[in-house]
Amino acid sequence: MSPTYGSAAGNDTVTIYGTNFGPSFGPPPSVTIGPTSEIVQGVSSDGTAITILTRPVAGAVPTTAQDVTVTTAQGTVTLSAAFTYLEGQTPTLYVLTPNIGPLEGGTRVTITGTGFQYPVQVLFGTQQAQVVSNNFNQVVCISPSITASKPATGNSVDVTVTNVSSGKKSNALPFQYGQAMFISGITPSQAPTDVATTVTITGQGFVSPVSVIATVSITGVSPLSWTVLSVSGTQIVAKTAPIPQSLTPCYDVPAAIKVTNLDSNLSATGDFTYQVAPQRVTAVQIDSTGTNLVTQFVPVAVAPSTSVCPTPWSSHTVTIKGSGFRTGMTVSFGPVGPVPATFVDTGTLTLTLPDLTAVGINTTSCAASAGGCGTQNIPTPVNVTVFGPAGCSDTLTAAIIISPCDTVCHPTSLSTLTVTPVGTSQTVSTPFTVNLGFTPSPSSAPTTVNLTYVGFSASPSNTVIPSGVPSPWPVQITASSAGTGNIIAQVGSGACGQLTATSVPVTVNFSLTLTRSGTTNAARTISSSPL
Repeated sequence: MSPTYGSAAGNDTVTIYGTNFGPSFGPPPSVTIGPTSEIVQGVSSDGTAITILTRPVAGAVPTTAQDVTVTTAQGTVTLSAAFTYLEGQTPTLYVLTPNIGPLEGGTRVTITGTGFQYPVQVLFGTQQAQVVSNNFNQVVCISPSITASKPATGNSVDVTVTNVSSGKKSNALPFQYGQAMFISGITPSQAPTDVATTVTITGQGFVSPVSVIATVSITGVSPLSWTVLSVSGTQIVAKTAPIPQSLTPCYDVPAAIKVTNLDSNLSATGDFTYQVAPQRVTAVQIDSTGTNLVTQFVPVAVAPSTSVCPTPWSSHTVTIKGSGFRTGMTVSFGPVGPVPATFVDTGTLTLTLPDLTAVGINTTSCAASAGGCGTQNIPTPVNVTVFGPAGCSDTLTAAIIISPCDTVCHPTSLSTLTVTPVGTSQTVSTPFTVNLGFTPSPSSAPTTVNLTYVGFSASPSNTVIPSGVPSPWPVQITASSAGTGNIIAQVGSGACGQLTATSVPVTVNFSLTLTRSGTTNAARTISSSPL
């Protein structure tokens, strides 16, 4: 049932829960609380709840919980010791939270117990407390001031609760008045390093005027004085002091908070955290185009290219978006930089694009119009890194894209390729020469030729034909195992396909040295064919 307590004067609405109460189960039920027959106001349609209105108690008010009995056509059921009359109860105190506070009062105290009947009177010794709220099991009040008496030491007083209607008074619990100070909490317990934030410090023993000082372990940062907005015995409202941006590290900063009553020099400490906004780069924009593309600056054509792109790097403005930005930041573009950036706000930096000539333009293989392989410049991504004054950094991969000035496919490889060994019978571990023949001759650009050995093992695995050398290009080969097979040379891949040449068969033999013991000049070398 709910509620489980009420006034002996009656007129309390109470709901009793169960089953088979009606109306489909016969005539309306009757309800008694102790000897008193109560007024049935209604029964739920599903027969699981009865609503009653209590009548005044005749005679002496019971001091113990009363049985509740319900009678229906189905029979009678009793819920033992289910309802308590408040006027019959003597309030009982279990605990005070907190049970200590300053002389000037103002401590919010929660009294937990039972038998509290509204209205109640709360006394701290002989001083009446302000009651904030009360129900059957709890009273919340504000401790009164005893500052006027100014005792030399802390005073312990008895706290009692009286039910005003019945005059019944509770047992007493002690409450300690004194100058003891402590901080029980700071809300919020963390705030940004760069924004003055209003916080509430709770505890006890705060007497205006007070100072609130935050001490952090950062070289060059003196203790930070917070602005005190208001003070009561158990609460201080203050505004944090920001940490200088130029000295803010990359990590959250713990702070020791010290509250001092200036008149008595009594103090208490608590913990707080200055939060450092994460430094993040989310986007980079070139000029007002809304894109991250910039064209390569090429003031003079460089052979074999004939392309010129006259717009200097420095004519472009870069806007960097993100978070956690501050003054004194610098920016790197791949291998270029860092260069200073202009602080606009915590989410925006701007700067003039530096010279990005040192950023190599990416290339890819292509099919040259004259035949064979070629090389073509392609758009090149550049990482952008933002550095903070305390060494913090964040990198956005491929933040800008350099569009190449020249996108023509320039021949860089060979049209034809041949592999000619100098001799088809060789020996393991003895170098021999293979001539790589090619056209056009001389070569127009450095060309890598990959070498594969079939039937025996050898090195190297590749060679580079330099630019401007005539055909053929000699390569020193050293076999590491015997066998008979071919040497395959290969140039190019991807868009231009592969140019492959295979040598005539080559046989590699072992070399053996025989020595006749005790005979001068008896050593003899014999080449053996592979098994």
